[in-house]
Amino acid sequence: MSEKISRRTFIAGVGGMLGLAALGPLAGCAPKAQGGEGFVPGTYTGSAPGMYGDITVQVTVDEKAITSIEVLDYHDTGLIVETAIDDLPERIIENQSLAVDATAGATMSSEGIRNAVDNALSEAGGSKKVLASSLPEAEREELPDQEFDIVIVGAGGAGMAAAIQARRISDCSVLLLEKEAYCGGSTALSGGQITVAGTSKNKEEGVLDFNADEYLEYFKKRASEMDRRPDDMWINETLVHRIGERVPEFYGYLMEEGIDQTYHENTAYFGEPGRGITGFKDKEKRGQETYGKFFKGLVEKQGAEIRVNSRVTELVIDDGAVTGVKVETPESVYTVHAKKVILSTGGFARNRELFEKQNSYYKNIDKVWTYTAPGTTGDAFEFCEPLDPAYTGYGFIIMNGCVEPYGFESPQGSFPSGGMYLWVNQQGERFVDEGGYYYQKTFDVAELEEGYCWAICSGDEPEGFYGDMSMADIVADLEPLGGAFMADTLEDLAEKAGLDLANLKVSIEEDAERAKSGAVDAFGYDILQAVTDSGPYFAIKTYPSVICTMYGFKLDDRFHVVNTSEEPIENLFAVGELTMGNYFFQEYVATSSAVACGVYGGSIAAEEAISELLEG
Repeated sequence: MSEKISRRTFIAGVGGMLGLAALGPLAGCAPKAQGGEGFVPGTYTGSAPGMYGDITVQVTVDEKAITSIEVLDYHDTGLIVETAIDDLPERIIENQSLAVDATAGATMSSEGIRNAVDNALSEAGGSKKVLASSLPEAEREELPDQEFDIVIVGAGGAGMAAAIQARRISDCSVLLLEKEAYCGGSTALSGGQITVAGTSKNKEEGVLDFNADEYLEYFKKRASEMDRRPDDMWINETLVHRIGERVPEFYGYLMEEGIDQTYHENTAYFGEPGRGITGFKDKEKRGQETYGKFFKGLVEKQGAEIRVNSRVTELVIDDGAVTGVKVETPESVYTVHAKKVILSTGGFARNRELFEKQNSYYKNIDKVWTYTAPGTTGDAFEFCEPLDPAYTGYGFIIMNGCVEPYGFESPQGSFPSGGMYLWVNQQGERFVDEGGYYYQKTFDVAELEEGYCWAICSGDEPEGFYGDMSMADIVADLEPLGGAFMADTLEDLAEKAGLDLANLKVSIEEDAERAKSGAVDAFGYDILQAVTDSGPYFAIKTYPSVICTMYGFKLDDRFHVVNTSEEPIENLFAVGELTMGNYFFQEYVATSSAVACGVYGGSIAAEEAISELLEG
């Protein structure tokens, strides 16, 4: 394994990546432009590509100005595109300009809306020159300082859980800051599944259950099996055990509040039937409903204040202790003084330069693409640098998905992850045990020289994907990108995908023999034949996709960030993806466990902060 970049080199890289470019989305409120010129009054329709398909808008104009914009149709992730819909048309009309900045965290959806409006205006005649001209940069007002008991930076699942718990158990004032225009972070882009145990839900569904001791033992067992783990790295056993203890109480509270997660899957056994880890989720609405909306509602119900479009740029530090944060919004800058600060800013997978440097030891790292929240750019690494924090962990959680931008939680990108598929390289050869643990299989894909594989199957509706799209529609979306093909014969399929037909037929024979042998997969399910003698036949181009980075702040047993002398940094806590190196190294323990460590860990960190406040 080649040497990883040093901590200070990593920090310096963050500073470079988070310079002026990071300020772009924050300059959205500017003086009004002059509008259009010579429009033919009326209502016009236009469409343009968003992230997952066309966005269609209806635009009404008078002779000189846009008077209304209505989004008629879209296919992007609901939480993200809906935020852009609520924000961008209003700003276009207010400024009479298409040059307004994208909604923070919804760049591709924003681009789709702007281009759709632009296309609609092309039908209105007249000149759009002024509408397209750049707006002057807005000046931010410097506001008076503010005070809160607890400030939480980052409104993903972990940060919102911390805010919820802090208000559940105290009357302390809590401020939750989020730099994007919506809450949820990467948990909102996830499948939404979280580990559940010790509740009536487990009993009612008759699913696997566990206690905290078993939870820790499973983490330790998985960590000991990881061949990429350096000998000097290990999990924080106390934190893992505390999370296992917290599961029944906090999820029980979520049940009382009406959480809607009825689907369970991906059990991990402790060595005997009926004992193991189970995750629950809303199979149809996924993470955006649970963590983008339900959790946000609980934060508001408990009385914590949420501020979106609010980027923390700096910590306030007094004699080595954290005493607040500096905040920047599109309109203002201000300082918040706080008795405790909890960081939940996510990882750094969206900072590609840093991601590839930190994982440069890994073959084809440049071909592993990112499917995390737009805000995972490593901000906290920069503003915590003066505190000399210690770091732990390395690597990333990986998942397979289709060609960009179709992540594993879109209908187009999800189906190669589940169900029965034959995985072959570009030469048509099997290279992996398809019945193995799918995270490890995806690392095997990343080891291929081409950095991708083909998932081969047959039948009208192969298993493993969700949503309303038919296979024909999915292929129609992916085929222009070279991402999927459908054919009536194997010969045609091999030609379309550029596969060696002879090798492919040998691989299919191996697949059939494996199914006939009665083999089971990593979860104990019977392995089914992926490719039969009847079509249609499908080939889906499958790429590794990073969904969570591991490298992050090292914690003590109370969720304090510690410095390089292993001493807790006063008043500073951290939770979520920013801390995953305390629980995992490279390989993932089990589906639902990262969200569990973030959410349940966030609730415990809040208790620790409140406890210190009450102790005085």
